[in-house]
Amino acid sequence: MLFAAGLSYFLGDVTDTVIIITIILISSLLGFWQEKGAADCLILESKGLFVNEATLTGETYPVEKSTKTLNVETPLAKLTNSLWMGTSVESGSGKALAITTGQKTEFGKISEELRTSAPETEFKRGITKFGHFLMEVTMLMGIAIFAINVYLQSPILDSCHFSLALAVRPTPQLLPEIISVNISHGAREMVENKVIVKRLASIENLGSMNLLCSDKTGTLTEG
Repeated sequence: MLFAAGLSYFLGDVTDTVIIITIILISSLLGFWQEKGAADCLILESKGLFVNEATLTGETYPVEKSTKTLNVETPLAKLTNSLWMGTSVESGSGKALAITTGQKTEFGKISEELRTSAPETEFKRGITKFGHFLMEVTMLMGIAIFAINVYLQSPILDSCHFSLALAVRPTPQLLPEIISVNISHGAREMVENKVIVKRLASIENLGSMNLLCSDKTGTLTEG
């Protein structure tokens, strides 16, 4: 934009130069005076400043910000002297000093955690163990049948084919489909009880759950 303004001025087009410079100034002002928190900040001045922190804490009511000195161990939701990235100003005005930006902010840490793959569920670990057990049984069965046929003086090639055929038969080829149908059935029953399941994998461990705790907003908080 600055290059375009300089080029217009060099070519003698004063009108375009003024328009471009005006756009640059307005864009700069919008970058400094805004309603969204662009970084984790320390409040230096507050004049009736109320901030909505629902995206970070789950609380729907706006929080009044102040310049009070708070204890280091104060919970994040009660740090009224701080402004967080991703939050929005409801009313008032103030000044703040940017402390952290990007992935180092509290909002950035949450987004970084969401990028990591979820740990393997107990249900999947059980299916994996069951699969390994079937493989071991199949191998032992194949070896035993092959050894018996060879002992009975059957042709080696025929004995190999026969042992492989018998070993493969116990393998549950429709096991993935059976698991998917059962999980889908569980999801349907949960819908009948007014519980919406967005991901089928989320109900894999519900069978071993005794108690589910959440806050008043329905948010599951790690801690």
